[in-house]
Amino acid sequence: MKAQHVLTKPSNINTTSSNTAFNIIINTTPTTTTTTTTTTSSSTLLLLLLLLLLLLLLILLLLLLLLLLLLLLLLLLLLLLLQLLLLLLLLLLLLLLLLLLLLLLQSSR
Repeated sequence: MKAQHVLTKPSNINTTSSNTAFNIIINTTPTTTTTTTTTTSSSTLLLLLLLLLLLLLLILLLLLLLLLLLLLLLLLLLLLLLQLLLLLLLLLLLLLLLLLLLLLLQSSR
């Protein structure tokens, strides 16, 4: 919306033309540079927000990868424990077999 103020010359000044009124126009609408600056700052803010969101997503993916590696390590540890348990069972069977052999030798005498 434009507001227009008209100031006229005082009547005691001699002028040759009757069309010498001073027109001062006060523009109340924002200029295009202000609008461009606002748009640029909004797009910059949006870009920064997008970068922050991407950074958060990257951190989340890295945490997920770390969790996956931790689960894999836990699985390997479990497999190692199972292998040790099987080895212990095998040794126990061997010991039992040895004892059985000794008993057979004792009974044969």
